[in-house]
Amino acid sequence: MPVEYRETEKILKNYIDVSPEDIRELDAGHINRTFLVTAGDKFILQCLNNNLYSTHLTELENNYRQYIKAWRSCSGELCEWQCPEWIKSRENKYFFIDDDGRIWRLYYYIQGDVYNGDNGPDPAEAGMGLGRLHRILMECPAGSVNGIFRHLHDLDHYYREYRMQDQSKYPRDSGLDSIISGCYEDFERITVPEGNIIHGDAKIGNMIFNNGKVTGFIDLDTLTDGSCFDDMADCLRSLGADNDEEKISRFIKGYEAGRDAVLTDNTVELLILNCRRIRFILGIRYYTDYLAGNVYFRENHPGENLEKARRNIKL
Repeated sequence: MPVEYRETEKILKNYIDVSPEDIRELDAGHINRTFLVTAGDKFILQCLNNNLYSTHLTELENNYRQYIKAWRSCSGELCEWQCPEWIKSRENKYFFIDDDGRIWRLYYYIQGDVYNGDNGPDPAEAGMGLGRLHRILMECPAGSVNGIFRHLHDLDHYYREYRMQDQSKYPRDSGLDSIISGCYEDFERITVPEGNIIHGDAKIGNMIFNNGKVTGFIDLDTLTDGSCFDDMADCLRSLGADNDEEKISRFIKGYEAGRDAVLTDNTVELLILNCRRIRFILGIRYYTDYLAGNVYFRENHPGENLEKARRNIKL
């Protein structure tokens, strides 16, 4: 059921007393619907994807609390770090469920730089920001985060889902099918060390930039146990840097400074291989969603998921 703006006003009354001056939907994010609200202060109002989150609200709240606690325990430059602060409803709950069963969440808006097209951030600053995030996440006790998306970087899992779409009513792309079958085994051999708590979707679109520097992260719903290599690879992919040696070098230097660690030559080589693997996985996810009828990723225009699948898999 579509969300109308007058409905968002009703939702807001469950959180704040001030009437909104302006409500506009943001064209950002592939999963949830997101609205920028001006009502004295500025807020972000989100309508969460029920298919993904309806049975995981306890885990979402736990992960948010764990991250906030870890962030507040940090010192030094991390004291300037920014984090979206969720607002409780009048029922003293972070989530509000409306009469249609839709799940809502409100938090304070954080102003940041906007990057469009070729006007991207400095890879060194993106790397430093991710390194700092990983330092914060090291403060979370082992096993404290309840990963909702446990297969985000699991090629075998998404390959099986892709294979299950063989009887799909949607037309297949024989070129993509050929590339996937020819490359799958090579990418499946690439393994990365795990044992970390990671963001899980560390693309630059989830970073808060202020005057070119990363000052925080948003969309922390994907926090999970995993590998820092997957976060780094996803960040490089989103920078369009996975085939650019200069950008990769700048990103690594920034990450080392932010994480206060040094990556060996073998580690760097593994990271570059993993970048290609992560892009391949994302391409399969878009392709599978297209074949399934676009049930996961929101499309801004018909055929967008298939376009993204082609772009990522062919790269």
